[in-house]
Amino acid sequence: MLADYIQLGLCHRTVGSHDFPTVIASGFMSKDGWEKDFENYAHSRHALVYVIRGNGFYLDEGGVKYPLSAGSWFHRFQNVQHSTIIDPESHWVECFIDLPELFTLPYQSLEYFNKNVPVGINMKAMAWLDELAELIRALKMKSDFECRKLIPKMLELQMRIMDPFHDPKRANFLVDCNWVEDACGYFGKNIHERFSVRDYCKQVGIGYEKFRKDFVAMMNISPAKYCVRRRLDRSIELLMQRDPEIQIVQISDELGYKSSFEFSAQFKKFFKLSPVHYRDKFLRH
Repeated sequence: MLADYIQLGLCHRTVGSHDFPTVIASGFMSKDGWEKDFENYAHSRHALVYVIRGNGFYLDEGGVKYPLSAGSWFHRFQNVQHSTIIDPESHWVECFIDLPELFTLPYQSLEYFNKNVPVGINMKAMAWLDELAELIRALKMKSDFECRKLIPKMLELQMRIMDPFHDPKRANFLVDCNWVEDACGYFGKNIHERFSVRDYCKQVGIGYEKFRKDFVAMMNISPAKYCVRRRLDRSIELLMQRDPEIQIVQISDELGYKSSFEFSAQFKKFFKLSPVHYRDKFLRH
């Protein structure tokens, strides 16, 4: 199977108008016997590379060294210098997805393309290599117009390779982190209740300090702030129902706030507008 991927090779397509061309590329590459892959290199676009087989290391522009092995992924950020060094005896094989950086910009705030974390690891991504192979075949055969339709799929595969998103230093921790997702589900379903995170920890048999530390490590937000965010997201849904008869106090009660004043203060702190002003602004459009 690996030989089939390597034989498929890579595809580089330029699509769009002559004045505003867009380059997209993807492929499988064997670099068996290579040592210096890229040295002090700054890519003209953005590429996500996944290591199928081999060992080496990635050196970021600040001189930080990250080990690479099968299951590692790394970024080649646009105009950001880095180096990748390969063990020439490790029979290195990689695949990559290469897109203009403008397509990744909307996702940077979601931590998927974080320039402070250029390397990660996800062993599960091996299961998606067949999908990538199909994508490459489509890029080779489709018309320019049809190739443009493949860009969302390329982005989706990039994000799936990076999911669960993490720094390789946290790889061992993330193996057992399904319970963090369970906690997020529980918090989302129970936003109408004023529950204690400590009580939740007792309920599921996890120490609070460990829970909080691991939750922040994975979600980049504390459990308490996550609950606030989910509660306020729900308040926006209620405000956007375009029903002026729904009173702020009713929303406050439904979401478990002690008073409408507490709800309004928290809402304004987060959205820089009071609930009333937010709804008035939305209803005008």
